[in-house]
Amino acid sequence: MNFKDFYDLTIGKIITWIKEFIHMLPNFIIAILIIVLGFYISRWIRRKSKNIIQSILKIEIISNLFSTLIYTISLGIFLMMVLRILNLDQALGAALAGAGIVGIALAFAFQDIAANFVAGIVLSIRLPIRIGHLIQVKEHTGTVQKINLRDTVIRTFHGQDVIIPNKVLFDSPITNYSISKKRCIDLEVGVSYNGDLENIKSITLEALKTIENRLDEQGALFYYQEFQDSAVSLFIRLWLKETNQAFFLETRSQAIMLIHETYKANNIHIPFPIRTIDFKEPQHNISKVLK
Repeated sequence: MNFKDFYDLTIGKIITWIKEFIHMLPNFIIAILIIVLGFYISRWIRRKSKNIIQSILKIEIISNLFSTLIYTISLGIFLMMVLRILNLDQALGAALAGAGIVGIALAFAFQDIAANFVAGIVLSIRLPIRIGHLIQVKEHTGTVQKINLRDTVIRTFHGQDVIIPNKVLFDSPITNYSISKKRCIDLEVGVSYNGDLENIKSITLEALKTIENRLDEQGALFYYQEFQDSAVSLFIRLWLKETNQAFFLETRSQAIMLIHETYKANNIHIPFPIRTIDFKEPQHNISKVLK
């Protein structure tokens, strides 16, 4: 191919493209108008649908999810219209077929993310926890700060934010102190075998009445548990009016100080553990030394 042929071919292609562009220009203008209009209409639909779902379900995370899903579907409809106007719908079908295979591979790769996502939806519908609730999940105890579709954030008593995947929340037992509005303090004490057990019980319960303003209607419970090596162990349970951690710690501290002072004032002995250490040399070893 000489230069003239190459030149003619190039110019011919350019002219053809220009003619096609001019021919498709009205379609391009219509497509741009539709996509812009579709964007604003989809945003309006999302806002309205969010308000409607929020008023019905009263769950913000679910209303956000479904309103976003409606927004995506609405925008997708307008996008399909644009592709149809530009005669690109067949190309889109081929692209979606290829994307389906890729999607299957991605589904296996991101199955944990999908599990957390589904667990987040279920948790949002069931509402076992809400923002501000004091909960315990496994070894973590704290106040719920955020509930996302993928994870939940709780703030521990040390001020640290712990991000817990929703799948873990869904599969684990959750202790929710805020819903039950019940929390108790368990104390274990040992008293001497020489003490009058009935008298000790009466003195202890009478002393605990001074903190009744911090206890609910169940009050204080007192039980003897078992005979230990150097003491008779007793168990005290205090039911609290409030569930927050500061109230819990302060009441426990008051109860411990009160029991300690009461026992000391009434000569109730809390024995120390006793250990006997024998330093005697075995008899047969002494005999060997004398020989």
